Amino acid sequence: MPLSPSPMTSPVPAAGGPRPPPSPASASRLGRSLESLPTELLQPIVENLVPPTPLTTRFALRPAGTWEFRDATHQWADWYTYHSFLLAFARTSRRMAAVAKPLLYHTLVIPTPRDLVTLFRRLDSGHISPSWIRNITCLINLTGNLTIAEVHEEWYKQTGGRAVANYRRTRRRLRHRARQG
Repeated sequence: MPLSPSPMTSPVPAAGGPRPPPSPASASRLGRSLESLPTELLQPIVENLVPPTPLTTRFALRPAGTWEFRDATHQWADWYTYHSFLLAFARTSRRMAAVAKPLLYHTLVIPTPRDLVTLFRRLDSGHISPSWIRNITCLINLTGNLTIAEVHEEWYKQTGGRAVANYRRTRRRLRHRARQG
């Protein structure tokens, strides 16, 4: 009667048992295998890491058809977790960054006036293409006097009070588009 392999030497984990952690060699093989995929196959994989769009309501419909209470704090935490995973993926190599960078800005959450100013500065400098942005959720009151004062203060901190770099060029482009369309 053949003996079954012992659990210590078995490469296959027992059913329902914990899996052993991957060895560094297998992790590097996985990285190389993702690098070898064509962009057409890599893109759908990376799209699964895109953060879900936060809801504008405090309740979310579960797949089972029941409602779940989801306040802004929970939605922000979920978005931040997904965004961190996508950012970690983008930092693995230049090729992965090229695939993931547009998706990093697909869904944005603006929780503070500082983040609003940072987003505007990145758009103005050309580091972010406006076509990458599909959803923006603001967790701040954009029309509140306190928020407006904080945005002005943050703008001064980040820029030293300088005006927008491409203001005249952007204004000219907008006027030209308005005349054409």
